Amino acid sequence: MNAQTTISVAERVTHFLTLICIGSLLAVYGLPRLAHDAIPLWPGGLAVLLLQTAPLLACVPGVLRWQRTAFGVLSLLALVYFALAIWTLMDPAQKWAGIAEVGFSLGLFFSSATFLRIQGRRMAQEAAGSDSGHDLPEQDA
Repeated sequence: MNAQTTISVAERVTHFLTLICIGSLLAVYGLPRLAHDAIPLWPGGLAVLLLQTAPLLACVPGVLRWQRTAFGVLSLLALVYFALAIWTLMDPAQKWAGIAEVGFSLGLFFSSATFLRIQGRRMAQEAAGSDSGHDLPEQDA
């Protein structure tokens, strides 16, 4: 972000909600590994955990730097996590984990997409305000 741009309250709230949903999804995938009867981390459990959390962790630096591409990737990834949540929800033993995954993945999708929409509107308004005095004269044909 530029030092000169002002960040609206709506952008801050959606940015915060995006970070909360990322952290919550990481917790939903990571905390069951700490349970007493959990899947052992070695040999296959660690690979599954990394496969589930690596895309989220890869987007965190971009989200912390307010990069629009990271929010776009997250909104697409949220749909993949939603499909995984529906798959988890089908297992009766993991009903509550599936419900949490559905909620957090939908929250991630809506917060990242809303952030992009709000930031896009602000950027369009800034561009319209800066271009209003610099119109090129029309040429007669």
